[in-house]
Amino acid sequence: MKLIFIKPENSILAAYIEGYYFLSNEDDAFKFSYYTFPNNFQILSVLLNAEINVLADSVNVTPGHSKSLQSNFTYNYTKPIKIQYSGRVNELTIYFKPLGLNRFVDDLSVYYNEKGSFLPFQSFGDYEAVFTEIMNTDSTNSAIQKLEAYLIQKLKPKQLNIIEELVREIEYTDVSGLSQKYNISRQYINRLFHEHLGKSPTDFVRIQRFRKSISSSEVKLGRRGVDSLFYDQSHFIREIKRISGQSPKSFFKNIDLLSPGPWQII
Repeated sequence: MKLIFIKPENSILAAYIEGYYFLSNEDDAFKFSYYTFPNNFQILSVLLNAEINVLADSVNVTPGHSKSLQSNFTYNYTKPIKIQYSGRVNELTIYFKPLGLNRFVDDLSVYYNEKGSFLPFQSFGDYEAVFTEIMNTDSTNSAIQKLEAYLIQKLKPKQLNIIEELVREIEYTDVSGLSQKYNISRQYINRLFHEHLGKSPTDFVRIQRFRKSISSSEVKLGRRGVDSLFYDQSHFIREIKRISGQSPKSFFKNIDLLSPGPWQII
């Protein structure tokens, strides 16, 4: 198995994208499984010659019978999801920062109105042809150059001032405080989060605190709750259990930081 995670080389794209990872394998007997945990990234996964079976709490990826491109958009899940690969795989995944993908797509709310967490995605007319070419490129460096040239072409100038400010501040200020500061209603704040991010402010903050608690593998367990803006240690333990399904001690012992979203390899 070959797994490479790369930060954007283009400084403009780096403002909207956390990074890309390439996962490939040529072994027909290959098997690989991991748990992925909730995060606030807007994630595009593109697979070449694959079949994707999405279940309630797992995603199974197997070789496809026809040469085709499969693309999925993931934006909101609140429990761990098991990802399972069997056989050959060729995958490219793009981690957009919160509100990042909104800069490339006219109206993401179309996807947010759909049910489920892993949704078929093909927003541009040339999407399949371009990504098929990228995924068939032998050199990772060449693939990144083609990918970034395409993304720059699709980048749209947008003014998202109010929701950007809310996203930046909501981790430190509650909805009531933001409502007063910006002279907008709590209902309007809730609507903005659902419209642009597909989730409530409450879920966004809960996941952001969870993510901050695992941002450094060197921080002692007793300090994680305080540094991650949980109210107290009991709140920290309760939220980690709610999101990961495990005690903090077990969770932090077994996670792998192989991508922007933590994995637990099985």
